[in-house]
Amino acid sequence: MATYKTNKFSKCPSCGFNLYNRGNNMGREMSEMLRARKQSTRKKINKIATIINDLIPSQNRTEYWKFLIAIKSISDGNVIHGIESYYQGGHVNKGKGFPYLRTIIQTIGKDSEAIRELERRRIGGVPPIIKIEERQ
Repeated sequence: MATYKTNKFSKCPSCGFNLYNRGNNMGREMSEMLRARKQSTRKKINKIATIINDLIPSQNRTEYWKFLIAIKSISDGNVIHGIESYYQGGHVNKGKGFPYLRTIIQTIGKDSEAIRELERRRIGGVPPIIKIEERQ
């Protein structure tokens, strides 16, 4: 029989959250994950985190930490694109916090090539340059 501290389900496989080791290294890990990003990405993440924390009371430091853990392997361009689409969609005003933003960024990270191709088909590409020869 598993004891309280040795439960094999204490760590989440997708986000890395450890149920029995909460908050010990959370602040240090968050600052390390943010320092690994470019400064422009860091500013966007901090800005949207401040907005979410101010407007949605249920979003706390643990949710922010889970969000940073989940997006640490996604490129800065995809993170910025996800934050901008979250902000422009007004999802923060609908009460959707870090888990929703995390899902947007992860989807963009996994499907970025397919999304780019579908946007190119929907919007269209740059028309080809045609040189017109003068008739004499």
